[in-house]
Amino acid sequence: GLTAAENLHSLANLWRPTTREACWTALAAEGLADWADEPCRQLSAGQRRRVALARLQLPEPPRLWLLDEPFTALDASTCARLEARLQAHCAAGGALVLTSHRELEAAPAAHRLLWLDAGR
Repeated sequence: GLTAAENLHSLANLWRPTTREACWTALAAEGLADWADEPCRQLSAGQRRRVALARLQLPEPPRLWLLDEPFTALDASTCARLEARLQAHCAAGGALVLTSHRELEAAPAAHRLLWLDAGR
């Protein structure tokens, strides 16, 4: 029953106190400014994914990001923006552990890639 803004604010505060304004700015960066007051249950799968990914746009994000299939339900332009955000995070000294069925267009510098085939 939470709106996109309430959802992001609740999740963000699990990490560190976050202002509602910072959450609105993060949602706007994900193209969700017009949807911030909508209940998440009424958003499309891609919009709900972008609400979750808006945490990456908040000030002072954690250094380590653990992302499980972050590209699921995203359109091509949103995938490209997410890849750019991941690149910028790593370039700024952040670390990333990512699972994906989708290959990255350009992996961050100093990356390690582990391919699993049939669970191995």
